[in-house]
Amino acid sequence: MINNNTFFFSTINYTYILLEIEDEYMSFINLAGYKWNELHANVAWEVTSKPLWLSVSPFAGTWETLLNVEVGKNTGKTRTGIITIEGGNRTINIQVIQAGST
Repeated sequence: MINNNTFFFSTINYTYILLEIEDEYMSFINLAGYKWNELHANVAWEVTSKPLWLSVSPFAGTWETLLNVEVGKNTGKTRTGIITIEGGNRTINIQVIQAGST
């Protein structure tokens, strides 16, 4: 005997949000220089804070990219800071340290 039940199916749309950084820790010697850090993302993102003594480019994007983190010569004591990147309701931090000259 066949039962005439009615079935309703609903579709759940799940979007995986990807926002990750290759290296969560970057270190530099006291001389000026730069390093690349790979950002994996499938959402729009932006750098929301960074130390004044370094630069990050690009500052925002929509997909994966290589971030260029650049520091000037440090003639003082060792300095540390955090680069914060936000996107897709997620936050990632990169800890940066640069050796001092003294």
